[in-house]
Amino acid sequence: MAGCPLRNFEECPQHNKKGGCEWWIGYTSNSGVTDAKMEGCAVVLQPLLMLENANALGMMEGRINQLSAEMSAGRVENLKEGDALRRQLLHLATGGRELVEPKHSTGIPSSGQQKQLGA
Repeated sequence: MAGCPLRNFEECPQHNKKGGCEWWIGYTSNSGVTDAKMEGCAVVLQPLLMLENANALGMMEGRINQLSAEMSAGRVENLKEGDALRRQLLHLATGGRELVEPKHSTGIPSSGQQKQLGA
């Protein structure tokens, strides 16, 4: 066993006692970022645990940004659907019988749009 950093890296008298040293920890991670298995003094492992935490936070940030972009795109699509519904109701109220479709910038073209594209 390595020496204790709190005792100038000499042998830790607490480590071999029944309860063990309070600073001795074991850490296992299967987070997907790293598969880490560490055991040692908390003082020595602190920088490694901080790096592990930073990696996990970076991975979460990427997922949060992706989710935020998806929610924003869904909001835009819902606004377009609501606008098309309002235009459809006004069109029906004025005697029109044609279907008013939302103007989506992405996605699968509707059957009317496919006819216009020559499909």
